[in-house]
Amino acid sequence: MLAGILLYETGVAVFPAVFVTAAFLYFILKVKSGKMHYLYLVFPIITIISFMMRKSFDSESLFLENLKADGGKILCQLEGSVDLVKESSNGYKIFLQDVTVTLDGTECRTENCIVYSEDKYLKRDRLKISGKAAAFKSASNPGEFDLEKYYATLKIKYAVYASRITKSAGSDVFIYSLADRISDKADNILHNITDTATASVFGAMILGRRESIDTDMSDLFTACGIGHILAISGLHISLLGMGLYKLLRRCGAGDVASMAGGAAFIIFYGLMTGGGVSQTRALIMFITAVYANVANRSYDMMSGASLSAVIMLADCPYLVHNSGFQLSFAAVFGITCISSTLCKAFDSRNKILNSLLSGIGIQLATIPLIMYYYYRIPVLSVLLNMIVVPLMTIVMISGISGIIAGSINTAFGTIAIGPGAMILKLYEKMCEGNLKINGSVYTCGQPAAWRIIVYYIVLGLIIYYISQKPHRLKTLLALIPLIFILIKPRPHFEMDFLDVGQGDGIFVRMEDGTTILVDSGSTDNSRLYEYTLEPFLLSRGVDELDYVIVTHCDNDHISALKALLNESVIHVTNFCMPSTTCIDDAYEDLWELASESASNIMEIYAGMRIQTADGTVTCIHPSYQYKCDDRNDYSTTLVVQYGEFTALLTGDISSEQEKEILPYVQPYAPFDLLKAAHHGSKYSSCTEFLDEVSPLACIISCGIDNSYGHPHTETMDRINAAGSEIYRTDEIGAVLVNLRDGKVNINGYR
Repeated sequence: MLAGILLYETGVAVFPAVFVTAAFLYFILKVKSGKMHYLYLVFPIITIISFMMRKSFDSESLFLENLKADGGKILCQLEGSVDLVKESSNGYKIFLQDVTVTLDGTECRTENCIVYSEDKYLKRDRLKISGKAAAFKSASNPGEFDLEKYYATLKIKYAVYASRITKSAGSDVFIYSLADRISDKADNILHNITDTATASVFGAMILGRRESIDTDMSDLFTACGIGHILAISGLHISLLGMGLYKLLRRCGAGDVASMAGGAAFIIFYGLMTGGGVSQTRALIMFITAVYANVANRSYDMMSGASLSAVIMLADCPYLVHNSGFQLSFAAVFGITCISSTLCKAFDSRNKILNSLLSGIGIQLATIPLIMYYYYRIPVLSVLLNMIVVPLMTIVMISGISGIIAGSINTAFGTIAIGPGAMILKLYEKMCEGNLKINGSVYTCGQPAAWRIIVYYIVLGLIIYYISQKPHRLKTLLALIPLIFILIKPRPHFEMDFLDVGQGDGIFVRMEDGTTILVDSGSTDNSRLYEYTLEPFLLSRGVDELDYVIVTHCDNDHISALKALLNESVIHVTNFCMPSTTCIDDAYEDLWELASESASNIMEIYAGMRIQTADGTVTCIHPSYQYKCDDRNDYSTTLVVQYGEFTALLTGDISSEQEKEILPYVQPYAPFDLLKAAHHGSKYSSCTEFLDEVSPLACIISCGIDNSYGHPHTETMDRINAAGSEIYRTDEIGAVLVNLRDGKVNINGYR
């Protein structure tokens, strides 16, 4: 399989036919000689299929290349079948499969796509769509969610914003429309028998409708490490499927009929709820377990999980990159291998202790992945889950009973769902109390991949050692890799110019750990804080900023700062605003907001300096109470020094201010790095200024195809003439600057 994927990914066309043929013959000879079971032939067959996949997707690759080359959007017509429908903020998100795209009169088959529509359609509806196709955005900043990679794990390569949709006649399929109707009816009942917030949680837990859940509630549960209760997983499958299977057996239906009934019901339940990664894994494991019972064979959970993984990866190899896939199977590994070993080592019959050990086992298996994808660890989650998990059965039974009773009478439904609703309120209060405890959430940052690999190797060896010679004290060795992964690496100097679109955002960290954020705003990314700034800072292990420096109060420099001050995840110690007489509403509003949220707020002006153990940040503009009529003119201008390295950050000053600050620039020149003023505007970066600064590298922060035309051609010509190497965020994503052995290293994130 790996060979087939490799051929598909690399596009090697010189020797694949010879390689595949040789491999196939090798397997046949081994089978005939009796040294290998005939089932091993599945591996070369999968290799051949994987290689043939490349040919079938040549036309799709060409379409996607055209899509990305044409600014990310092109007009097209397409036809396909509805596979899944989810609610979105502006209507519905339709997952389309078996898609045929028509572009300039040429048809090509593609993998699945997403269609954004104002109207809802049913599963298996056949749709003809006209609209604008758009490529998914790949991550352009550290910590940022990679939409392109995520959807690739779901075999989805692009989205379409529909302008017109027509449904083919007679496209309804009864079983799918029935599943949709039951799901909608159940959701309506939930909203009738309990309050909206509680109904949305039950809707996520029972019906898979996570899009409708209150964001604050979802974030609260996730931050405390109990977000898994909102996903449909093994608990639902075992409760519903195994419950029905046992009920049918008691009613005398027979093993085969009971297995078929239980499996059919769970598959139908999957149609109702969307069939996520965890649910698919649990479904395959359930069918395997029930079949083993019918066939009078023993069932091994690890083997069932392995079979699930093979089946799911055969359908979509890219799924291995899906965080949900990794966490789901890591949890199974934790239960089957780690928890069972720990329980044997302690040889305890105490249910509370066994529950604690089970939670520790799951944590040991999943914590590196949680760190890698979420950058924070809920320290008390093991204790919380000792209460949460046992009560989930009651919550589920209460919710399902409420739906059934509510379909008969609203009052009956309210009574039935009451216990579950009370437990959810308990969860909420527990989580709120947990977050009030200092240190309950540890911001660890994103660990390097090699640390995770070493962690799992060491953990595996320790668990093997304990399983051979169970002993309570030796079991404590299992905590060694946990300590290793939790230790943050020593801070190093870094200067990161974030890709914020049309705007600015600069992060500086000194080797002593001092953190400085200079601006963060954008005019074309309205959710910059949520999608870019917060995940970036958390991925760097930062939950407290020592200094936030505002250059000026244009929205493309402060929009995310306002969100930062309104949120409680990242704490700001010192908030610095430029000293000027040009005070307007934007300035006053930001000052007031900062005075309520930051520990300290101050004016910054020429001569002020941030001194750290190994570097300095010096303000050279504006002067105290600087007089001007334009916000750009009072932009805070900073000189960053670290050892022999010097950088000049200029905000949005114009050429007039550039000439004004030349006397203050000269003592530091020449500079290793210049942040070009005003996103590369032709009214900044004048020749006289560039000649004096003489930067080796110049960073331009601007948005792709921005309406201002930044950076202007005249500016680019002047920077090139100054002999400076240009790095643009619109082309290479975030620009990451660090020092290694005294040498300046500048790299784009993309």
